[in-house]
Amino acid sequence: MTLRYETDSLHIGYPFSFQMDVTFHIDKTGKLDCLTSVKNNGSKSFPFGDAWHPYFSLGTELHNQLLSMPNCDEMEHINDLPSGNTFPFDHFREQNTLNGVNLNHCFKFESNTEIKLTLNRSDNLATLYYQQDSNYPFTQLYIPEGEQTIAIEPMTCPANAFNNHIGLLELAPNENQTFTWSCHAIFRG
Repeated sequence: MTLRYETDSLHIGYPFSFQMDVTFHIDKTGKLDCLTSVKNNGSKSFPFGDAWHPYFSLGTELHNQLLSMPNCDEMEHINDLPSGNTFPFDHFREQNTLNGVNLNHCFKFESNTEIKLTLNRSDNLATLYYQQDSNYPFTQLYIPEGEQTIAIEPMTCPANAFNNHIGLLELAPNENQTFTWSCHAIFRG
């Protein structure tokens, strides 16, 4: 299924002409692919970013789940906004429990790296395989109060990018850029 949004440059808050297509595809195994394509239809470059905020649940509390993800840098936040400073983060390099973990953090990955995360139930009855392409070099991980879900958010730039320019993209006239993330949950027993 593909959804399309088109706008001209008359919008007061964002005066640029562009087209955005979002394609969702679910294959026979239940794997979901989400592809976003943005095209500049205008005569001048414009700044933009793309992000998704999917929440995932494997049917048990998060303190009974394990997360793994590649080594990366955690973005330092001051007053809930990225400062631009980073520090190495490898806590989930190997599967590690989410028990007692409070997450609302943005992580930056190496350029040209496909990012893969795995979320497992500790009883091994379910696994979520998640990945995002290198056009999404940031991931926000968030566990809301109640610990029943985790947000794994692919982002081209962290919060406040229009002001701090961290990861902010620019699309030239007639240029097109695509971004892909996918997930696949497997339930056993």
